Amino acid sequence: MTEEAKRKKAKKYVEKDGQKLLISTSIADTSYITNVIKAYVYGDTTAEKQLYKEPLLTDKETKELQELQKKMGIDFKKYNEDLAKQMQVKQDNTRVVKPNISKKLD
Repeated sequence: MTEEAKRKKAKKYVEKDGQKLLISTSIADTSYITNVIKAYVYGDTTAEKQLYKEPLLTDKETKELQELQKKMGIDFKKYNEDLAKQMQVKQDNTRVVKPNISKKLD
């Protein structure tokens, strides 16, 4: 089979039978995907701020955790607030001063 015949056969396949196997990319044409590309490909910080932040737990996991806390007699709102406080990054405001070292090197 010549190269020209192979090319025509491949083109015919793509235009007819191959169409069934293609995936629609229209789902990727959303403002969210555009923002992801702007944020992580082009480094646009304003686009990154608009991105959806994935929750740590699914709705089902959150409900199960709350039910477990109720069974244990724990106020889950207060518990979650305390947990969030514990997980916060602490800011250390220790003042750093330049050491008093003599420049004399004898």
